Amino acid sequence: MYKYEYDYVSIPVGMVSGKLKEDFRQVIERYAADGWKLHSVVPMPLLAGGQASVLELIFERIKE
Repeated sequence: MYKYEYDYVSIPVGMVSGKLKEDFRQVIERYAADGWKLHSVVPMPLLAGGQASVLELIFERIKE
């Protein structure tokens, strides 16, 4: 049976602009090059108007 490890990356969202402070695509590509698979994307916590303040990327890979 496989055992997994996880890594979490938080990307802040601009309060005024609503834009991500880092390109999530580049983060995913960087992690994929190191053997990680994107498991989940979670917007956390919501601000007034429903805007996320942080985008949480959760990566998974089999433990060696």
